[in-house]
Amino acid sequence: MAANGKTLASYNAGKSRVNDWIGWNQYQEPAEFVESIPFTETREYVEAVMRNASVYRQLYGRKAPAGGGKKRAPAAAHKAPAA
Repeated sequence: MAANGKTLASYNAGKSRVNDWIGWNQYQEPAEFVESIPFTETREYVEAVMRNASVYRQLYGRKAPAGGGKKRAPAAAHKAPAA
């Protein structure tokens, strides 16, 4: 099972609950686990985050950062004008 679904469910419902749910079955696919989550709020939360992550990957992929992949120097600290 993918760690993402388990991690997201743990964040929303608590680690001990997720550990209980995992013990109910031997899940072969991440979707099996997600569909078996008994709390509607947690199940819908996990589905929404996973769906949104997929959309973001489709939109933005793993493109190089702006600037052609060059590391930018840290911005200079802003100094308040002298009074």
